[in-house]
Amino acid sequence: MNDKSDELTSNVHFHISGNGFNPKSGYNLKYLLASLNSVQNIIEKTYTFISEKERFTNADEANLQIKIKDIEPGSFQADLQILMGSVILPVTDMLQLNNPKQLWSLATQCYKYVHNLLKAKSKGEKVKVETNNSDGTVNIINEGNGNVTVYPSIVPELSKKLTSNFNQLNGLIDNQGPVKEILIGNEKSNDNIIKVDKETSQYFVKQTSIDDEVQIVRGIIYKIDATKFTGNINVKNGNALIQPGKYKFSFIDKEEFTIDDIKNILMTETEFRCLAKTRLDPSNLKEDVVEIKIMKIEKNKAA
Repeated sequence: MNDKSDELTSNVHFHISGNGFNPKSGYNLKYLLASLNSVQNIIEKTYTFISEKERFTNADEANLQIKIKDIEPGSFQADLQILMGSVILPVTDMLQLNNPKQLWSLATQCYKYVHNLLKAKSKGEKVKVETNNSDGTVNIINEGNGNVTVYPSIVPELSKKLTSNFNQLNGLIDNQGPVKEILIGNEKSNDNIIKVDKETSQYFVKQTSIDDEVQIVRGIIYKIDATKFTGNINVKNGNALIQPGKYKFSFIDKEEFTIDDIKNILMTETEFRCLAKTRLDPSNLKEDVVEIKIMKIEKNKAA
């Protein structure tokens, strides 16, 4: 095999362990197939994205193949061989992806990005993205601990395509069940690796938090429980975070408001100072406002 063909072939070690993977009692086919299918989708979606295509086609199958080989004894271990028939054209001048090894490296960087994003969110830490136009990279800045990680500029966007499969892998983890750990990559190195275990899976859940940045919006409270000081509000003028639409609301400090205060603003367009309660979905990295926490009634006008 010549050097060029060597470049278009890469082996990625796959290891799944847990109660369902004992060589004497057998391997749990449901979880084995689910995990292998997720890895296949990660590779194919990465290939499709950098090829600037909407979906993985029959023609792509002829150019990208994933084979399983060298199955080892013990908890299920094997090599996944990624073969490419031809070089993928670069997405940008800054990003060169010429072989399966680089393809897999990009997928693992996306996993690292998603994992760190969800971990920061669980700790109430904000993450900011800064684009470096000069070298085609982005800085991911954790404002909570000050850590800065550099990724190729396409990682945040590609991660949205892959996170459903990252989520599926983490959803297989159960210390008392069939799957305890899944590791894809070089076990002796932390580079170019996807590791799924109890620690990572705790972050791949829908996370709810209250954003600490004060928002000012205008809206109409059209339904309220006067005893609980909760209800529904129709936001007329919002912002990038709290966009116009209907939301649940509650008052942060119920003792600050009276029944008369509520009567005065009911069905009247009012300006509020508030905080947004958001929920981040790990399957698509979409963050939605699920409730508005009202801090202060600023002013109102006749509806």
